Amino acid sequence: PHAQALRACLSPLGRRDAGPPKRPVLLAASGGSGPEGPRTGRSCDASRRAPHGGGAGVPRFVTYRVNAGPVPAGSWLTDPREGGRLVGEACHFVDFCGSLIDEDPVEVTAAGIASAGPDGAPGDSAVLTVRYAGGSLATIQYVTVGHPGLAKERCEASAGGRTAVLDDFRVTKCHGGGPNLRGRQAKGHAEALAAFVDACRNGGPWPIPWRSLAATHRVCFAAVRSLGTGRPVAVEVPS
Repeated sequence: PHAQALRACLSPLGRRDAGPPKRPVLLAASGGSGPEGPRTGRSCDASRRAPHGGGAGVPRFVTYRVNAGPVPAGSWLTDPREGGRLVGEACHFVDFCGSLIDEDPVEVTAAGIASAGPDGAPGDSAVLTVRYAGGSLATIQYVTVGHPGLAKERCEASAGGRTAVLDDFRVTKCHGGGPNLRGRQAKGHAEALAAFVDACRNGGPWPIPWRSLAATHRVCFAAVRSLGTGRPVAVEVPS
């Protein structure tokens, strides 16, 4: 219910058309399948239609804070051959922001610090700023040095005088219109797997189109390069 609550605050977004390969692919980056995400998105999207919203071209501003915490020594997430924590886990949050904004990413800037411990690497804790083709902006704060008692995830999405707040996939509050939701934590894992199995069995649409999956990972790869240079890196989304 929480993913739906997020989009409900912004209005239906709709995924991009699928592309190659011919058979469905579901990558672990998929972050917008749960019920809260859609509701948050619809809340802000509704602001584009509201008199104070300024019309369909109103940019969205999304912030996503992740209290990721440390990982055990030797974890694959800290292996640079696996891409590190930005590619291995932060991809989820890049995908979620992209699903709310529903525009092509064009540029990413990243800065970070190393976490403590023998496996700490530069950029384990990082801030990503993603700029989109329609003028929207997302910032993702991926924190590995925070207190474990803090809830893991918080997302705020704003557009045209409306704001939707998602708190750890348990509570969604919409300010300026839209439904509120409180309940058990629901991130959409079961829904994503069910949609993937259905697509494989029955030939239905991909749960997340290939173009969207490619855009998410190109943002992550560009963020890693930006960490190394300290400069913005352009993102090219396949046509």
